Amino acid sequence: MSNTSKKKIVSANKKFLDFCTKLLIAINGLYLLGLILLHWGGWSFGIWLSLIVFALLNGYIYNQLRSWAIPSFDDKGEILNPGLPLESEGLVEYHWDVLYLTWATQIVTLYTNWGWLILALAPAYAVYQVFRLFIIPFFQREPEESEEDDSKAKRRREKRQNKIKIVRKQ
Repeated sequence: MSNTSKKKIVSANKKFLDFCTKLLIAINGLYLLGLILLHWGGWSFGIWLSLIVFALLNGYIYNQLRSWAIPSFDDKGEILNPGLPLESEGLVEYHWDVLYLTWATQIVTLYTNWGWLILALAPAYAVYQVFRLFIIPFFQREPEESEEDDSKAKRRREKRQNKIKIVRKQ
């Protein structure tokens, strides 16, 4: 990988994490402000639990993404490893999806307790993928033919090909 592409990855990761940090602070600030304004009289155990759950989810996912994006440098200041591109697919993409679901849940749970169902989308999607990729293909695969049947069918095909067809003209 050339040095310019490594620099592009590092700068893109930095911009993406800066934007994510601002958005994370804004959404959590909005959530806390909404809790104060909408639930001022009744700070129950559920509200404290939601604050803890969202803080843990946001903190874990954000720190994981940030640790993947940290570049490593040599003694001269050259980039050895630019870190994992945060726009890549796979596990990084799933982390972003869970972070976005968490943020959406935070906003929706301010208005209704049914907003917690948004977080159920992540495990529901995982179950869907397991069924789609592993379980359904397992039950839909065709049984393998035995060698005897295969050899008999092969002999029959050869006989048909070797037959001479006589066509009468009328």
